[in-house]
Amino acid sequence: MNNRLKGNLLVLGQFVLIALLILVPSSGLNTGVFSYFLSAVSILSLLAGFVILGVSALALGKSLTPHPIPGKNAVLVTDGLYRYVKHPIYSGLLLAAFGLTIAGGFFPHALFFVALLFLLNYKAKFEEVLLAKTYAGYADYSKKTGRFVPRLIR
Repeated sequence: MNNRLKGNLLVLGQFVLIALLILVPSSGLNTGVFSYFLSAVSILSLLAGFVILGVSALALGKSLTPHPIPGKNAVLVTDGLYRYVKHPIYSGLLLAAFGLTIAGGFFPHALFFVALLFLLNYKAKFEEVLLAKTYAGYADYSKKTGRFVPRLIR
């Protein structure tokens, strides 16, 4: 399988899982006093995820694409949130997906969330190989920067 097809399938899978998180009806497990806490966690997670997504997307500028293959005119961004994590857009997406999982009542949303986590981790590894081939400084950047969460020891 060539890189273009592999990238297309990863993007398709990502969007299908996000659609499932949004469109599958809630299981109604969030009831009682505890539901207020869960609702707050869900809303905060969604908001934080969207903010991280937006800030990260703006930082990429013309280099922004859902496809893991770097664009011809793309530049390596290593400042802003990219100073701390290699894939802050995926981090924001996962945080927002976590909020949707809580709002959905956990099942089957938890399955979709775990599948999305595995898919994005695989996609990030694939993308990192391509970025290392494209940008000379990527290997050094990658050693000191976490994938989805900042590294505590640099």
